[in-house]
Formats: sequence, structure tokens, C-alpha cells
Amino acid sequence: MFIFLIAAYSKLIFNYGTVSSGKSLDLLKIYKTLKLREKNVRCTKPKLDTRDDGIFSRTGLKEDCDFIIGEDNWEEQANDSDFLLIDESQFLTENEVETIRSIANRGINVMCYGLKNTFTTKTFPGSQRLLELADELKEIETLCTFCNNKAQQSLKHCNGIVDKGDKIIDVGYESKYLPCCNFCFEKAQKTGKIPERN
Repeated sequence: MFIFLIAAYSKLIFNYGTVSSGKSLDLLKIYKTLKLREKNVRCTKPKLDTRDDGIFSRTGLKEDCDFIIGEDNWEEQANDSDFLLIDESQFLTENEVETIRSIANRGINVMCYGLKNTFTTKTFPGSQRLLELADELKEIETLCTFCNNKAQQSLKHCNGIVDKGDKIIDVGYESKYLPCCNFCFEKAQKTGKIPERN
């Protein structure tokens, strides 16, 4: 979990996973541990995530953001830290990712957490840039909702009916998304309904 703490140089690490894989929980655990060790750590998220004024996990853990990426002076505040933890990184713009890469190059350890793919299986632009620029990529794994295979996609639905719409960013409706393996995802796309749970 804390491999970047013993690195000889700062790193940009992209931790990615499907919905409900524990990404925010992992971020918050690291944040609280670094705080207990009296490290200069800040947590943040992109401006596009309007669901809440902080970072929260479904387990109940929550932390207020020290600043918001995209608002005035965010880069200056990011530079005033030794460790920078970023949630919902899929909502970063490509330019913001490039700025974050530069921040890591200045000696600040940066850990980004986010989805890799949209519910259409395409890669988020921000995530794609992170895949290209990160020093390390770490997948946070979870199980498919409907079987015991590894989840690789995020299935969007409304009352059990698969949503095939083109609204890629649907902030605030995470309950509409389920972690899903490729097999169950394809089955759902063909039938138009979420599969039965095994």
C-alpha cells in the first residue's frame, strides 16, 4: 500500500478499478495513516464531481477535500504538500493530468484513484492520459455482482433495465452502476436486462 513512501523519487501512481471496488476506501485509509504519521498530505478531487463536498466511501468513511482541482489556485495548493491523493481521477481533463505529472516531477508523491472505463467500455479521457503518464499502474480488483469472476466493467442500469444511453458522465448516480465481468456484461447488453445472480 505504501510503496511510494520508500521510493527514492516521487511517483505518480494510478489506482484504477470498476465501481464499488473500494477505491475511495483505499485512498482514505492511506490519507488517515499519513495524517497519523504527521505527514504533509492533501486529498482532493476534480471539480466535475459534484456529488459531495468531500471524499467518501460506502463504508461510511469521509474526509473533506483540502481543495478542488479546477478551482482557482489549485496547482499552488497541490504544490504545498508532500503527498497528494486524488479521488475520481477519471473526471480530470487531459491538461489537468499533465499538470499533475509535472507536480509529481517536482518531488511530490501523487496517488490517483478512479475508473478506467465508462459504462460503454471506452476509456475516460482523463484515465487514458493517466495510463500514459503514470509511473505505476495498480488495479484494485473486485468481484462481478452476478458471478465470482473478476469485475472488469461497470454496468449501468435503471430498475434492472440496461442503460445503453450516450450520457457518459452521470455524476451522482453511482447506485445505477454495478461491477460486472466481461461475460455478464455482454449477456446484459444482449438481453437488455441485468443478469440473475449466481
